[in-house]
Amino acid sequence: MNMEGWIKLHRKSLSHWLYNESRPHTRREAWEDMLLLCNHDDEKVLIQGEIIDCKRGQSVMSLKSWAKQFKWTIQKVRTFFILLENDSMIVSEGLRKSTRITICNYEIYQNNQHTDNKEITRKQQGDNKEITTNKNEKNEKNNIYTWRDDFELYKKELRKVYFELIEDKEYIKLQEKYHPKVDIKLSIEKACTNYWATEVGWKKKKASKTNEIDWKATLTNAINLNKVYKT
Repeated sequence: MNMEGWIKLHRKSLSHWLYNESRPHTRREAWEDMLLLCNHDDEKVLIQGEIIDCKRGQSVMSLKSWAKQFKWTIQKVRTFFILLENDSMIVSEGLRKSTRITICNYEIYQNNQHTDNKEITRKQQGDNKEITTNKNEKNEKNNIYTWRDDFELYKKELRKVYFELIEDKEYIKLQEKYHPKVDIKLSIEKACTNYWATEVGWKKKKASKTNEIDWKATLTNAINLNKVYKT
């Protein structure tokens, strides 16, 4: 089967009986829902008395709303979003009253002007070239480009250490010894989701004088403040 080309899927399909089965979504179905439910135009959204900008390709639905849409638990939604962000499919931003999700390359998925994969490829190459050029110009001017300059780079470093820690069996075993009955992995995830992976956490780190973040120490210390007990 030739896997080139693409199809258009109308948002009205979400109301079709095929989309309304009483079972949890698969991850593929959840991803398709995200593409369908994100804004197709820029708008301002009123959430609990606060006006929030929500641009094309973004959503400010709460984790609770996504959980209802996917028929998942909120924790499963959080884990899914972390996986998507780690694969550069979305950018997640913790807001005071909601969560802003930005679909990466949304224009490639939805832009009506893209009539074939050749045009998409040209756009990707052009975008990548522009990003590379901009970063090179910044490097030439400042001689260095670090997590202090870029929130996404900051989160990328955090994600790297996060996945290293939760997959380190010896580390998890040691922390379980120090914190009986505490779900170490979930506690670290909570610390990341609620604070360190947000702009507030980034600003906190930028306020320090350190050039390199000791994420292992940061997340280990965060366990005490973000304890999630095993059920």
